[in-house]
Amino acid sequence: KDGKNFRGTYKIRASYSYNGNSYAVTKIANNAFSGGNYGSSNPNLTGLDLTYATNLEEIGKGAFYYCTGLSGTLDFSNCTRLVTIGESAFRECNGITGLTFGERSKLKTIGDTAFRACTGLGGKRVILPNSLRNVGNEVFFLWSGPLLGRLEHKTVIEMNGTLPNLDRQPP
Repeated sequence: KDGKNFRGTYKIRASYSYNGNSYAVTKIANNAFSGGNYGSSNPNLTGLDLTYATNLEEIGKGAFYYCTGLSGTLDFSNCTRLVTIGESAFRECNGITGLTFGERSKLKTIGDTAFRACTGLGGKRVILPNSLRNVGNEVFFLWSGPLLGRLEHKTVIEMNGTLPNLDRQPP
């Protein structure tokens, strides 16, 4: 389904039915809701409900890139199979004000620039899940405004680039 023209809060479900068959939702496609090319945005998507996205394993590259209407906290707590957030997945989604991953997270990789220029995260505390192993280049780079208030992790193994105010917590 083309998300570029969707208006409002989109609910990602565990599965969808089509012609009497049920299909698990395991990936949000590359550029699925993206505003597209530089200079064009998607202000129509205002929220993302991941409450029932229990089969989701991957959020594709640029899936929500430049969705300027997307706002609030992205709560990945019920996405217990999610292992990858792709490159530029939420880049320039300025209205995102928080990220929640939850204790049962299996997230292993956050791709380059995944949350770059999400200025709504400025001054906020982000706790990365214990399962996280790879953080790409400039994942939380902010163009202007306050840096992240605090970024915490326990087990990041590989990190490209630098992250602001990275605190290591003992295991």
